[in-house]
Amino acid sequence: MDDTPHLGQGAICTKPGRLGTANPLPERAFNPRWPRVRRFVFFSLVGLSTVTAATFMAAILIANGLAWIELAILVLFTTNFLLIALSFWSPTAGFVVQALGLDPISLRRRRPTNTSMVLESRSKSWS
Repeated sequence: MDDTPHLGQGAICTKPGRLGTANPLPERAFNPRWPRVRRFVFFSLVGLSTVTAATFMAAILIANGLAWIELAILVLFTTNFLLIALSFWSPTAGFVVQALGLDPISLRRRRPTNTSMVLESRSKSWS
């Protein structure tokens, strides 16, 4: 007999919003609009930063005329700055989410937890 669980027979539901016996995120409400908004804001910040830096670099390089080597420098600078901007805005967004005490998926306030009770119960188990 096949012992693997099938959908509806004890299988884990991986899609948010569907009913299942073992939903991995039961208390988090999933709103499909938020990922699009978050991606739009993130990539807008990255794009705006990159375009601003490329404009400043182009103004510096065009001062004495634009040769092919300066154009290559501008392309390489823009590519490199794009990666730097991605690496800057990603942890910045994570820091803001953590500093505001938001849940990273639903962007709702986290429930306050009483850490003193948790620490007391752990210290009692060691003694």
